[in-house]
Amino acid sequence: MPKAPTPEEMLHQLHLTIRFWEAKLLDRGLLNPSTAALVEFTVEYLKELDKRGYP
Repeated sequence: MPKAPTPEEMLHQLHLTIRFWEAKLLDRGLLNPSTAALVEFTVEYLKELDKRGYP
């Protein structure tokens, strides 16, 4: 059974995922200020959930 990822590994994976989608959106000309804000708010929301102990 694989071990659970550490918080650092999870954060690293989140950063890689964000960079991946930023590149995809840039390639398609879809990365505009509102999309960037949505990504930032989503990351903040996920951090808040993590602080509160939600899975």
